[in-house]
Amino acid sequence: MVSSWCHHGGVPRCCSLDKNGLSLMPPAVPAPFVLSKPAILIGAAPTDLAGIELCAPEWPVFAADGGVHTALANHLQPRAVIGDMDSIGALDQLDPAIKLIHQIGQDDTDFEKCLNLIHAPIIIGFGFLGARNDHTLAALHTLASLSDSQPVILVGQDDVMMRVRGDCQLHLPIDTRFSLWPLGRQN
Repeated sequence: MVSSWCHHGGVPRCCSLDKNGLSLMPPAVPAPFVLSKPAILIGAAPTDLAGIELCAPEWPVFAADGGVHTALANHLQPRAVIGDMDSIGALDQLDPAIKLIHQIGQDDTDFEKCLNLIHAPIIIGFGFLGARNDHTLAALHTLASLSDSQPVILVGQDDVMMRVRGDCQLHLPIDTRFSLWPLGRQN
């Protein structure tokens, strides 16, 4: 084993290499984005971003992997793209102002990777519901598995899903379809 300088994302850092020159150290954990305002998160499922006009224009935008294409097609400049980068072609053609946070591993979804790094009063996600049942179920599983009380709203073509813990109050028009679905143990 030898120590050498590796270049990850253009930034040199020391790492240990085995006899074949492969890194033995896991990549450094990126610093989380700690925000004082809501965050918009765009996933890769097809979406027309209906409802995004209700979000304030100064709220920061993030993309989960291939969601960067939807963001850019709708003239939204993500602060960062977070994920395993398996759904993005031509990374070198993205604006250098967009931070790329490459999170390797297939034990969690790109949505989970994003929620682990974005700390905001609320996260509003587009492009996580409806396209494929397995992806929708994975998003619901992620919401059910969160250990903190992070409020998350997912906006789909036909539905809006809101993750809350504890008491909440909703004022909805008469005849609004509404479902309450406990994800996990309720006290």
